[in-house]
Amino acid sequence: MASSPEFTDADGAGINAQLRAVNAASHGFAGGISWVDGRGVLRASSDTRSQPDVFLANRRYINVVLKSRISYVESVQAGRQNRPLVLLAAPTTDRAGRLNGVIVGAMRLDEMRELVPGLNLRRSEVSIVDIDDNLILGGSPVRLELVARTGAYLEMLAGKDGSLVSVQDPRGQRDQLVGYATVPASRWLVVVSQPRARAFAAVQGTFMRSLAVLAILTIGAIALALSELRRMGRAQEADRLG
Repeated sequence: MASSPEFTDADGAGINAQLRAVNAASHGFAGGISWVDGRGVLRASSDTRSQPDVFLANRRYINVVLKSRISYVESVQAGRQNRPLVLLAAPTTDRAGRLNGVIVGAMRLDEMRELVPGLNLRRSEVSIVDIDDNLILGGSPVRLELVARTGAYLEMLAGKDGSLVSVQDPRGQRDQLVGYATVPASRWLVVVSQPRARAFAAVQGTFMRSLAVLAILTIGAIALALSELRRMGRAQEADRLG
């Protein structure tokens, strides 16, 4: 979509028509897809209830993409019907490759489980923390809880990935062996933990490999959603030219 003529020409009316024709939910964005121009003004949305010409440049996810020209994952936002949303934003460019706006997809948290088979936010060994220190807890509806900024938590935020022994995990469980990784395009943190005694009773190398697999699966849910924002436009444009 971001490579179609409507986007490269910053044609707000054309983009709006495209987004209204797209089944956003089938692409993993049940919260909708929208486009904001280079000035930070909402110009198009798949949601017919959305109001156009709203100034959004003061929103962090828009501001970051307009300044950095790289994709960004926002913290969890309140959604309709008490279903929290994750906003994923990616830059769009004109024919010369110059930034001309931001495409935003809103993914419901409960849809992460559909994107990544086996991901269970209820599991006590898996912790996902967003950029504003919100611990995402499984359930219906999904719940949020503020994480205590302990020394171990700050050490995890400072690194890209790694492991710590005998620390408190984001859920407040003490004396844990944890493996952690950050999500690309954001400061989201994925932590997988297990009581130290149980982990060392087994083969530690096997446990750490399990941590890595769970972390990669979780990160993959968000990375997949970001790539889908870009892929949708390319596929539509190929269909039009073909």
